[in-house]
Amino acid sequence: MIIAALCWSVGYCLLMLSNRESRVALGPRIATYNCNGLGDAQKRKSVLTWLKAKPEEVIFVQETHSTQSSEALWRKDWGGEIYFNHGTSNSTGVAVLVKRNSSIKITSHKSICQGRAILIEAEWDDINYCLVNVYAPNNDDANFMQTVFMETLGRARDDYVIMAGDWNTVLDNTLDKMGGSPAHANRKTQDIINNIISDYGMSDVFRLTHDNERIFTHFNKKCN
Repeated sequence: MIIAALCWSVGYCLLMLSNRESRVALGPRIATYNCNGLGDAQKRKSVLTWLKAKPEEVIFVQETHSTQSSEALWRKDWGGEIYFNHGTSNSTGVAVLVKRNSSIKITSHKSICQGRAILIEAEWDDINYCLVNVYAPNNDDANFMQTVFMETLGRARDDYVIMAGDWNTVLDNTLDKMGGSPAHANRKTQDIINNIISDYGMSDVFRLTHDNERIFTHFNKKCN
């Protein structure tokens, strides 16, 4: 059972199936994208226009650099619903973009860590979803990762949990990275995520759809 999820940039999508596994063959289309700062008005309008042309109806974005004072400008450029967890005007920030006339109904939302994670409760085709957009720190912050999972997992009212974003680590050092050190620097967060996947029966949607292919969503320009 796979819920459609795509990734255009750094990140991956985790899916946890729950008590309606046999009822849904395909859920809402969801994508995740690290936009690397949209404080500049021209860049924001250009990126949001590009995202509106994508087929996914719900899009997680990270590194928004949004603030409360810029919310109206974001909503004007997007044209649909937006749920923010602001960072500052020059760092962090996450948001969930829902396209106008989307069939998914957002019932509630909450911030988990400022500028780093947001949890959305949603309904689609009479099924309850917990959607979590994550922008993990790049300093191997195990406390952050544990907080995100504590807020998300074990919620009895959710039929499906979908977590996606920029996690600043990889799940498999052999498949998911090339070059550099054989081990990923953010080892603690890597171990936490892999343990959660195992303990809670979650799936990496990218691997479900690409098996053992070596496909990369981020390249370090400093490396050859």
